[in-house]
Amino acid sequence: MIFCSPAAAARALRDTSSIVVVLTMLANPVSAQVESREKSRARGFLIAGGLESVATNDQSGRPSSGVGLGVSLGYGLARGVTLLANISGASTTSLAGAPESYNEAVELSVGLIDFGARYSFRTGPNRVVPFVQGTVTKRSISFVPSRGSVDDLSSKSDGFSITGGLAFFASPELAVELALTSSGFPTTTWTLNGRSTSSNESDGAGRVRLGVAWYVPRAKKSTTPNRPTP
Repeated sequence: MIFCSPAAAARALRDTSSIVVVLTMLANPVSAQVESREKSRARGFLIAGGLESVATNDQSGRPSSGVGLGVSLGYGLARGVTLLANISGASTTSLAGAPESYNEAVELSVGLIDFGARYSFRTGPNRVVPFVQGTVTKRSISFVPSRGSVDDLSSKSDGFSITGGLAFFASPELAVELALTSSGFPTTTWTLNGRSTSSNESDGAGRVRLGVAWYVPRAKKSTTPNRPTP
């Protein structure tokens, strides 16, 4: 067995401490450079929202459009995949009546709920990030003729949506988003004065959103060593 003197052990410990300090000084600039190269991300909690232009059909199958709001919540996993839920609401207007007259304006209160996932491309070193998402969508519409009516008419539809968009990152966590969503609804349940009927006629809706998205930054772990208690 080999023994060393206390003085030699102290010198070895001092030399080892010096090496650790030098390596730490060299590692910090490298980690800072890696962090500075990250211009976009798609991980952690996501909060997004913005203005939406919504287009759908009224009870006569005629187009109806208007402006509303949309809010999304999600969580970004690894490899650009984000699980999300979205809710959108808008007030739209169409013209109903005989095809030759279009003499009655109809106001529609439109609500849409989406559950699905998003995939973001090229996150990390790029500020402009394309994304696509697919969701299961539920739509609810209440019809209110502007002239007033004794009829209470509403509809509910189940379908799916496909979204494509671009995110412009001002920082790794904050982005301005522009997205286009197309929805399809194979079946619709109509309710008139409390009586419901189902229709197998396919229907659709479209949304354009301009808003912001924020990936909540994770708290950084402290690197300060624990001091021994006296």
